Amino acid sequence: MEKKSQKLSFHKDITFLGFQTLDIDQRYIRYRHTESEKNIKNPTVVLQQQIFSIQALLKMAGFHVGTLFQNRDFQAGGFYWTPNTKELNIALFGLKEKELYDFLMQFSTRIEYLSVMPDMQYRPSNLDPSLMRSRDFKLISAAMSIFRDWEFWKLNLTTMVTGRSPGIEDLFSDGPHLGTYAYEIGEPQLEQEQTIGLESTLEHRTKVSSIKLTAFQNYSPNYHLSSKMGDCPEALNWSPTLGISHPCAGEDFIAWGSGTGWLYKYQIEGVRALIYGFESTVE
Repeated sequence: MEKKSQKLSFHKDITFLGFQTLDIDQRYIRYRHTESEKNIKNPTVVLQQQIFSIQALLKMAGFHVGTLFQNRDFQAGGFYWTPNTKELNIALFGLKEKELYDFLMQFSTRIEYLSVMPDMQYRPSNLDPSLMRSRDFKLISAAMSIFRDWEFWKLNLTTMVTGRSPGIEDLFSDGPHLGTYAYEIGEPQLEQEQTIGLESTLEHRTKVSSIKLTAFQNYSPNYHLSSKMGDCPEALNWSPTLGISHPCAGEDFIAWGSGTGWLYKYQIEGVRALIYGFESTVE
């Protein structure tokens, strides 16, 4: 694994349309990693990417507004057939705070555009070539929070409508992940993930202790989940033998690397999901 990164930060106190500070962050990341089979000279998986991003943020009392530009260039090699792909992300976001009686109200929103552009000359192994096309996603997210402080108590209520656009790996993956013994397959027609969330936190504090209770519930009609495509109990007692094929080769299993190993196929899909939970902290 190899990673090189560069970061430049700029801060200035300003007087412009009521804004008081300007922050600019620029980053560049160059990343590469390989996955190899034992006693095999050439890597089975080669993944690398270059990411350039720049973000600007303007702040005044009770109000922040910012913008983001990010360009990602992805390449794969070895037995990993995911196409070389470019990803462009542009976003505009903001946050507003306002006191109302004894409550602090906080509103936030984000508008995002994502373009995923695969190499059109690519011929995948497990994906339909006719589905290999550029995908564009437009996403709007918003959240509202209410905060209330008493002498020993603190209450926070949050509701949000948010989402996530599928990236390169979600759409066009076609290759092994040896660390999890999985062969990962994307879904080129995957739509963006959407989530409606509710969260509440109640905290009690004294000079010597604190107790925090949190409950949350998230509903998504299109939650992105990678699922195993089949099952093969016969594989538990199978070993490579000349002239005898794998009992589950085909739909569920796939050969990889030197040809003597087999991996389950996992494919990403959008499913309806309800995620809820409860957390507690005592200090």
